[in-house]
Amino acid sequence: GDDAVAFRDRCGPPAGGDARRAYPYVVDTVPATAAGDRLDSPRRVVRYLPVALDVEEWVYDLGNRRFLQLLRFQDGRLVAIETLPKPR
Repeated sequence: GDDAVAFRDRCGPPAGGDARRAYPYVVDTVPATAAGDRLDSPRRVVRYLPVALDVEEWVYDLGNRRFLQLLRFQDGRLVAIETLPKPR
C-alpha cells in the first residue's frame, strides 16, 4: 500500500520499468439453463469493470548475488512484490 512517489524517494530509481493502462475484469459463472430437452452447462462470462487503472511495474536489481524484485503499483499504490530470476 506504499505510495509510488514515497517509495522512489526512499529506495531510489528502479533499474527498469513499464507503465500502462489496465482494464480490470471479473469472471462470472452463469448457471446452467434448460434449453429444450437438454441442460446447458454453466458458462464463464468475462465482465470488464467500468474503471481503468494506471499500472506501473518497476524492477530493482539488488546486487550480484540477489534476485531481481518486480514491484507492481496500481493508481500510485504498491499492490504486489514478485521475485524474478537473475538474468544470465
